[in-house]
Amino acid sequence: MCFYQVWYWRQIFHGMGREYDSLKQYKVAELIHCHLVVYSQLIDSILSSAIEAYGVERQFSKIQSFWMEREFKLSEHMLDSAEKSGQNNTLLL
Repeated sequence: MCFYQVWYWRQIFHGMGREYDSLKQYKVAELIHCHLVVYSQLIDSILSSAIEAYGVERQFSKIQSFWMEREFKLSEHMLDSAEKSGQNNTLLL
């Protein structure tokens, strides 16, 4: 289970006043027994946060892949001056 899933489940269980065990695989019957309907507002709030975080994560991933695919080319002037001065031609971003 991913870190985020554990974090959200832990928030839900904490809101219900229960301890969440990330190593345990909960069954649907166990969750129904927790009377989740009573905690629907809490769960909706946490779900909204999770959806928003997922959207931000997707946007970040798109931006990251966009910039990783770009090639940065140094102008001929910059390369010539670097060669004349004996500098390393590595550009760190």
